[in-house]
Amino acid sequence: MDDITFHHPEVVKLAGRDFVMLKVDLTQKGNPVHQRLLSQYAVKGVPTVVFLDRQGKECPSLRMVDYLPPEQLLNRMTAVGKNSSLYDKLP
Repeated sequence: MDDITFHHPEVVKLAGRDFVMLKVDLTQKGNPVHQRLLSQYAVKGVPTVVFLDRQGKECPSLRMVDYLPPEQLLNRMTAVGKNSSLYDKLP
């Protein structure tokens, strides 16, 4: 995802304009902050991408738990700003 999806020009553009993107390096074992995040967001494996709305609430139907091509990530990024009732209609 780092090499292809997150470096796609449209993803970079939209991310820079409308998102705060954070990456947690889970290769550092034993970090209590990482452990809290894994637990809080029920991360079962990597890559996992969690979308939060402006109030910090997760949009569960937008969660990504495997590689997705840039177009599918863009669909989710676009949906974040829309009405929450649309979240459940994504594939």
